[in-house]
Amino acid sequence: MDFDAVSELEEIKRKRKSFKQKRVKKSKLDKLETQLLNLHKSGASLGDLQFFLRENRTKVAQSTIHRWLKKHG
Repeated sequence: MDFDAVSELEEIKRKRKSFKQKRVKKSKLDKLETQLLNLHKSGASLGDLQFFLRENRTKVAQSTIHRWLKKHG
């Protein structure tokens, strides 16, 4: 039985590609998108936004808010 490195490598890459597919999951912050963007445009800090979210029963870290704003704002 011969080991074919090229075909083995192709098989490994094919399998890894299927594992790399991104999950599509909505963010907790998406449900408050309008309010968050308006607060941010009005000059609210990340701490202010985090406080607002906690009042709306959504607990997230400031880094999460920062990443979300980079993507949406």
